[in-house]
Amino acid sequence: MKDVFLNLLPDFSSLFQLHEDGLTALFILILFAICVYCCSYIFVKKRSSIHKINSLVQLFQKYKDQDVYLQKYEFEQDISAIRDLKTGELAKDYKDTLIFNSQDEKVYSSIDSEYYFNTETLASAITHNRLLSSIPSLLVAAGVLGTFVGLVTGLRGLDIHSDEIEVLKSGIGQLVAGISFAFMTSIWGVLLSLILNFVEKSVERSITTKIDNLNGLIQEIFPAITSEQNLQKIANNTEESKEALQELHEKLGSTMQEAVRGLSQGLEEAITVALNNVMKPAIDSLITTTQDHSTAALEGLIDRFTDGLHSAGKAQEMQLRAAGDTVNQAALQMGTELKSFLEVQQQQATQISEQEQARQEIVNQQLAQMREQYESFLQSTSESEKAQQEVTARLLSQHEALLTQLQNVTETMRINGQHLDNSSNQLGLLSNNLKQLVDSFNETLVHVAQNVEKASEKNNEVATLLDSQFDALAEISMSLKETCNVLGRSAELANDGFKNLEEHQTKFLDDLGNEFAGITDLLVGEVDRLKESVRESLIDYNEQVTNQIADRFKEWNTQTISFANNMSKIVATIGDLVDEIEVKSKYSGKF
Repeated sequence: MKDVFLNLLPDFSSLFQLHEDGLTALFILILFAICVYCCSYIFVKKRSSIHKINSLVQLFQKYKDQDVYLQKYEFEQDISAIRDLKTGELAKDYKDTLIFNSQDEKVYSSIDSEYYFNTETLASAITHNRLLSSIPSLLVAAGVLGTFVGLVTGLRGLDIHSDEIEVLKSGIGQLVAGISFAFMTSIWGVLLSLILNFVEKSVERSITTKIDNLNGLIQEIFPAITSEQNLQKIANNTEESKEALQELHEKLGSTMQEAVRGLSQGLEEAITVALNNVMKPAIDSLITTTQDHSTAALEGLIDRFTDGLHSAGKAQEMQLRAAGDTVNQAALQMGTELKSFLEVQQQQATQISEQEQARQEIVNQQLAQMREQYESFLQSTSESEKAQQEVTARLLSQHEALLTQLQNVTETMRINGQHLDNSSNQLGLLSNNLKQLVDSFNETLVHVAQNVEKASEKNNEVATLLDSQFDALAEISMSLKETCNVLGRSAELANDGFKNLEEHQTKFLDDLGNEFAGITDLLVGEVDRLKESVRESLIDYNEQVTNQIADRFKEWNTQTISFANNMSKIVATIGDLVDEIEVKSKYSGKF
């Protein structure tokens, strides 16, 4: 038996000799070195893995009989104290999966500890090393390779064609030595493979057992919580959250209703106070200023217009009376002179009876025409005076109507001010009434603009009437000029027969022409001045009223737009708050 084992040992003394025993010893030594290196590597990595596992076992064994929930900070400190970085990272990752339940003050594991602590994470160099796992097979393959090498070497040394016995013995001896090399390498390859495989599996089993014990300890300290339990707890918590959210929704709804009610009341009071303190004085001052300016401007305009009309009427009346007196005196004087002239002519009638009769007829016709023209002139003058008085009365009535319309406009503005005051008191309901207020305000602006346009139309009508009056006066002046021309022609016709009458008639016509020319120029000047004064006054009044109304309503429009924008922002904020409450209520209703 002993000899058998001795025969299996290679002859290491012939290691450096170039024959079959030396080659066998070298080959087996290489296989033995590989096996020793792998076993050493396995034991070194086993020691490292055992150190990692023991550090974790010491960590968790410390808290086996203690409450980890109450010693959370110390547990984290101990994890940080682990020297091996990879093991410490694994422990931290596993700690992050732990659930610290505050209800029962326990710590649960949401993920199995084997996911973090297994052979791959703690002993991957041994259990998951594919090269190390293939070494036993490589040793067997090396032994088989040595077998084939020995057989090939032994067969190559055998000379079967030789007839010499010594040669055959030598070949058979070489064949036996080759077979010995072949089977020796196979035996040691298989043997070393078995040893290495046994060592590897034993170490792997030992490490796996320790890791399983570690996981059992961890599961004992941190009981696992299943997904069904998590779902059940989630369902229970969801139901409780739903009830709590429902109660919170009800409380929040009532609280928000009270807050919105208080906010609405506060906003209404604040808006009312702000409008009463800011807008009402501004509107009152606007109305008062508009009334004062309109009344003052209109009174000044009416006073100036009335004074101008009265002065012009008095001047025209005095001038017409003076002209009438002059015409009457001239007519009386002319009648007296004609009577004396007729008496003289009657004395000379015998000599110039035919001529005198013809001339008398001509003179009578001319006198009749002159009387008719004079009567028509007096009638036209009286009619012109009446027409002027009617125009004056019409102007006064129109200006009274204009004053009435302006008073109506003022009253309308006062009513609008009252409406604005009422609207300012009702701005607490701004979300529904603000549009109506703006529409009413726009209608008021349109109404005021229409009134201003009507006033402008009335002013245009007055200007038209004044133009027509000016045209009538121009026609009167033209008729007077035509009358003067007719009288001049009549004087020229009577000049041949009446030399004395020519002097008086020339003087009368000159005086009458001068008087009527002066009257005409005076009337034209007065009418022009009156027209210009009325036009300037109306233009000034129209500009003042338009500018004042535009400025006041521009300021009111700016304040109203600013207030509307602020209230729109408030309404939008309240709407966003209500939408957020509805979203929260819907979200709570889903759970």
